[in-house]
Amino acid sequence: MPLPDGAGAPKRFGSQCPEGWCALEPGDRVLLYTDGGTEARTAGNGRFGLAAFTDSIIRATAAGELASEALRQLIHALLESQDERLSDDATILLLEWRPPGVR
Repeated sequence: MPLPDGAGAPKRFGSQCPEGWCALEPGDRVLLYTDGGTEARTAGNGRFGLAAFTDSIIRATAAGELASEALRQLIHALLESQDERLSDDATILLLEWRPPGVR
């Protein structure tokens, strides 16, 4: 799933990296997750869904939040949608390349 780059435009890596390798640039983020995050059941028995999952990360990134804060907000949104109890395992990892000395 693409995340906005510094200009807010999403980067799509699939077709640009046919051999599975992509050149990342400072500020790029990589989001890895299991289906336990996107397929989580909400309190109303719906699904949290990919749209809510990515929307949380995209909005936090566009607001200039650090990767750790964007991930924290996503986890809280996911837990809130399930009344603070996960019904499936969920693994989420958000990596960001920041050069030394850059916030």
